[in-house]
Amino acid sequence: MRLKDKIKPSDILILLMPALLTLVVVLVLFCMKKYAPFGNNSLAWMDGSIQYLDIYSYFKDLIAGKNGLSYSFSKTLGGCMIAIFTYYLTSPFSLLALFFSKENLHSFFDITLMLKFMLAATTCNIFLMKRFEEEINKRYKRILIALLSFGYGLCQFNVAQCCNIMWIDGAYMLPLVLLSVFRVVRKNDFWKLSLTVGFTIIFNWYTGAINCLFSAFWLLVELLFFASDQPKGTKLKAVVNGIMKYAISMFFGVLIGGVALMPTLWALGSSGRGGFDWWLFRDRFILSPFYSIARNYYYGAEGSHYGGPALYVGALAAIGCLSAFVTDRIEIKKKLILAFAFVGCGLLFIVNPAFVVFSLFKNVGSGWFRYGYVGCLTIVFIAAAFFVCIESEKYLKTLIIGSVLCTLILLFPHELNFESAEMKQLLLTIFAILIIAVLLMFLLYSIKAENAVVHRLAVALLVTICAVDMGYSFVIFMDKQHAGDADYYANYVENEVKQIEAIKDGDNGTYRIAQNLARSQSLGGLTACYNDALAYDYWSISGYTSSPDDIERLFLDRVGYRMNGD
Repeated sequence: MRLKDKIKPSDILILLMPALLTLVVVLVLFCMKKYAPFGNNSLAWMDGSIQYLDIYSYFKDLIAGKNGLSYSFSKTLGGCMIAIFTYYLTSPFSLLALFFSKENLHSFFDITLMLKFMLAATTCNIFLMKRFEEEINKRYKRILIALLSFGYGLCQFNVAQCCNIMWIDGAYMLPLVLLSVFRVVRKNDFWKLSLTVGFTIIFNWYTGAINCLFSAFWLLVELLFFASDQPKGTKLKAVVNGIMKYAISMFFGVLIGGVALMPTLWALGSSGRGGFDWWLFRDRFILSPFYSIARNYYYGAEGSHYGGPALYVGALAAIGCLSAFVTDRIEIKKKLILAFAFVGCGLLFIVNPAFVVFSLFKNVGSGWFRYGYVGCLTIVFIAAAFFVCIESEKYLKTLIIGSVLCTLILLFPHELNFESAEMKQLLLTIFAILIIAVLLMFLLYSIKAENAVVHRLAVALLVTICAVDMGYSFVIFMDKQHAGDADYYANYVENEVKQIEAIKDGDNGTYRIAQNLARSQSLGGLTACYNDALAYDYWSISGYTSSPDDIERLFLDRVGYRMNGD
């Protein structure tokens, strides 16, 4: 059944399944692990704690008219806030901060991340359902697509980078951008690509630029698929037309996004972030071997380093991705296109020039592979191409080969040291792959048997194990990447607000505060919590954002207020 046909209540449930499954898994884990709003822990750790909570406090004051956007004295010696606003705050989810007090921003942070995960799962589901609309002719196929989309919502990029909450906007917008590329190529829908590109830039120009770059690569993938279906003699014309339509749509999309992009570029003119680091191209050509992608495909793998990205997006996706290349259901020419998509996307993480381009020509310094979600979505797409074509029990052999291949490929880059924590997590990952492969075979058997009870049992078991699979992946990062100071932060905010108000009420002069003590300090007496002035609306000489004013920083450094880092 096509999506444009009459939709039954059960079909609506399948469409909502990725979001609902994400909601259930995340809420259960929040309750179990005592995360805000249910406890003292929070996903607002590292930059989430030392930057974003204070910036959301500034956002609340901005909306209330207590601080400025074009200029604010809360930013070091005073400066334009537009670049900070467009990088951190233009997501529509920022408006949710208005429903939380400054003391409860940890709860806002965790709930907003959960909603973004849910939206990423939903947009991925929409993308795959529409992209494979012709092939999805059975309900169990829609369930498999929904489970793949759920995996994307809680993919390793999302959960590992959750402290950088604004980057997740790129993850939930990318499926819509790629769907719009498909529709431009196939159906001449110009305006949808223009709107999605415009909104992804507005919601966060940084990940918006990444999505625009990846859309150009995805255009090649879709053009190859489209040309493969065209009669001989018309393929070149189809490709040229597709490129022209894409270029026109992107032009208007960037114009729409220019509402946020152009003021940002102007504001970055005085920032150290305003230029390109061309020296990065002089670095080594290959960052890491191609098998580094497989090496990091296990629970809890660290992907924020030079050694390779962590693209775990579920055991189900791994099985489907490899099975797509061994099944006889997919034509050879389309397998080659899928291989081009996989290898081409993989090279974005392996070849240094591609890495530099997708890092937007900047030395990122930390948080490597900030575009990791494009790899996760590519794996999910290839897996979906396989699952929409399986029809009966004759694909049991394909599933067996696919799961065995998956096991061998994941084991290959590792030394068999069974005492290491890494190997234990890898073995758990392989165990999950084998369990899900068996459940897929059970699902196909239930279809052949035409037994409704057995079929429902197979579906229920598969959904449950997939939820456990992605939930376990998430909980590993929850255990090692979190803040445990939600209550302390609330108390700090309450006292800071009282202190600043008392200072303002007791002194009618103009003054600045040189911040000497903040809520978090290292053993050396240093702190990275320099944004109190933004959070509590007073004039300070301190600040810590990704859009600093270099002239002011150098001036302060030379008159004795030393820079604590760049």
